Amino acid sequence: MINNYEKIASVWAWRALTQPFWITLGLLQVLFAIGLILPNKTKLLKKLTPISAVCLVIITLFGIVLYDAYGKFPGILWALIPALLMAFVAYKKWK
Repeated sequence: MINNYEKIASVWAWRALTQPFWITLGLLQVLFAIGLILPNKTKLLKKLTPISAVCLVIITLFGIVLYDAYGKFPGILWALIPALLMAFVAYKKWK
């Protein structure tokens, strides 16, 4: 996927949504990833971990929909497995 990024981006990704949307989506992914790690290190805001995991699941599923609609990417399983793992984390951490 990383090796084919320029091909994927040039074909459909930049035309599917605007550039500010892609930048916002990337920033949200980074913030939610930090949200998965930070509460476990600081013991504060324990609810942040499952909320971050759920948000990452939503973003990942959105990516799967985009790949299916525009890219016809055959490796949907590579995105579905992390989504399932994050859903499991959210389920186990939610209290």
